[in-house]
Amino acid sequence: MRRFRWVRGVVVVGLAEALVGVVPGGVAAAPARGRCRATAFVSNVGRGTVATIDVKTRTKDPTDIPVGSTPVEVAFTPDGKTAFVTNRDSGTVSTIDVKTRTKNPTDIPVGGFPLEVAIPPCHR
Repeated sequence: MRRFRWVRGVVVVGLAEALVGVVPGGVAAAPARGRCRATAFVSNVGRGTVATIDVKTRTKDPTDIPVGSTPVEVAFTPDGKTAFVTNRDSGTVSTIDVKTRTKNPTDIPVGGFPLEVAIPPCHR
């Protein structure tokens, strides 16, 4: 069984919905599926958005994904299909469909000032 360490930073996800790597200071890592385009997800604390960057070309998508107030941390489900973003000032967690890069319209209220999020691997 592989174990992963959760830390802060940028996560790299491929367009095939698989997490393909972690930029130093990143969140989590999972095995990659072949032939996918690596994408970094970056929380923009001051703007209330998540930016995406094509890792190979080092270009930022011009359209950021709006989330809650003061997004801090990003984590991905083990299958790499959903990103969870903690929104410190709104006390919520936003979810993003990684493939379509769209946010679920309903944030999850968690209260307080959520800073970090961790998703353990599934145990069967």
